[in-house]
Amino acid sequence: MLHRQSQTNALILNRTVGYSLTVALGSMNLSTIAGSALIAIGGLAFPDEDSLKPGSLDIKAMTSVGISAAEVPELPSAPSAGDINIRSLTKVDIEATTDVNIKAKKDINVEADTGDISILATAGKIYLN
Repeated sequence: MLHRQSQTNALILNRTVGYSLTVALGSMNLSTIAGSALIAIGGLAFPDEDSLKPGSLDIKAMTSVGISAAEVPELPSAPSAGDINIRSLTKVDIEATTDVNIKAKKDINVEADTGDISILATAGKIYLN
């Protein structure tokens, strides 16, 4: 069931919503066969030739991005410009077939509330400094 919020009369009651799409039951599918998708929030975004490759998804936000996964999704707070916050009630997996690079201009914090922190190098060495 697809609901679209729109104004058909000249009196605009909610000026904060330019377009709203809600899927109450079922799924929503946004697809492109040979192209790419760009989602820009809070400003205009024009991708250059190298940023959007066929089959790619690019998300740009003027202030912050919040991603959450839960039974009752609650967007994580992203109070500062440039923040990206990811929240999950269970686990988050990151996997790559080549490198994973993490770089920060300041601190990198790793914390486990109730479990261990494990670093495993099955082929190679672990370097500290």
